[in-house]
Amino acid sequence: MLPPTPSFVEKVKRAFDAHLYKIENSLSIDEKTQLARPFGYGNEHERDALAAAIEAFKGYKNKFEQIKRKTPKGLDTREVKALVVRGFSIDSAISTLKEFEGEENLRSVGESLDEEEVIEDPGISELRGILKKQEGQIKDLKEYIEQIKFELEVKDQESIQLKETIDDLKSERSKEIQRSKKIRQKNKEIARLKRVQVVREQVNSKLMEEVDQLKRIRLMELFGRIKLVKVLDSFAKDSILKADKEYGINRRDVVFLKNATGGGNATAKMLIDRSVTAIICGTSISPYANDSFMSTGIPVFSSQDIPVRSIGEFYFIDLRLLERKIFQWKDEKDYCLRMKKVELLESIVDEYKTERVTRTISKHL
Repeated sequence: MLPPTPSFVEKVKRAFDAHLYKIENSLSIDEKTQLARPFGYGNEHERDALAAAIEAFKGYKNKFEQIKRKTPKGLDTREVKALVVRGFSIDSAISTLKEFEGEENLRSVGESLDEEEVIEDPGISELRGILKKQEGQIKDLKEYIEQIKFELEVKDQESIQLKETIDDLKSERSKEIQRSKKIRQKNKEIARLKRVQVVREQVNSKLMEEVDQLKRIRLMELFGRIKLVKVLDSFAKDSILKADKEYGINRRDVVFLKNATGGGNATAKMLIDRSVTAIICGTSISPYANDSFMSTGIPVFSSQDIPVRSIGEFYFIDLRLLERKIFQWKDEKDYCLRMKKVELLESIVDEYKTERVTRTISKHL
């Protein structure tokens, strides 16, 4: 169903006594675009007007073709078309225009006659009135078209301004999205930094506890209650050189061998040359290394005899226990030496007794 004719269009029709052409079915936007595209248009208003005009032309096309064939030479086909559009048949329009042309010729011949003597056909007078009225309508339509063009230009400017406003809003929206994105990124970074801060606070808390413990260790060391020990992961040359480079192995140091296996006379001599006070072993030590330490007066203990405790990377032992164990070790060493001297003396006495007995027997023989 077609929509009713707009009141504005009806007013224009009545004002200019124009003929209104109505199409049978409404045109869709795609149909309007397809009709107007070959001719070009600036906006949707021009598109709709152009599509309507083309559709009207298509409606009159067959009649216009008939007019071109039937109109005799000397008559303007455009005037015939104008009369046909207003409701004249093709034949009556041609006949009317012929009479009008004949009358015009008569007027040109009898210009010198008085107006009262010229008898004018009523149909021609009506046609002349129609043409005069149409001339006025054409003039009004031209002014109206200019007005419409001006209004279209105003609408185009408004459209441009609206487009600029939309672009500004889009740009502002885009900036807002970017700001929101940056805020989300910063919030993520803040959350990450907070997690890092929590971990660091935990690490710092642990380190502070270790510092407090180290302070207590240092105080106990100063008061002669504990002694820090130098730690070797293994009883090997590389391990000794590495520890010596990192924190030094010096005279009177106590060395803790976490793994004492594998060491021999050569590795023992490296510690002997550094004049260490004692050796504590986490595992069993070879007899050769033990004898080397024993022969130079360096005691060797197991970590069961003297427990080694640690805080962080610092290892320490009970100094009083160490001194007591060294004292016991020296007593045992002195006892062993005395026993060896007794055994040596007894061996010498036994040997002397054996020699005397041998000499006595020899004399009696």
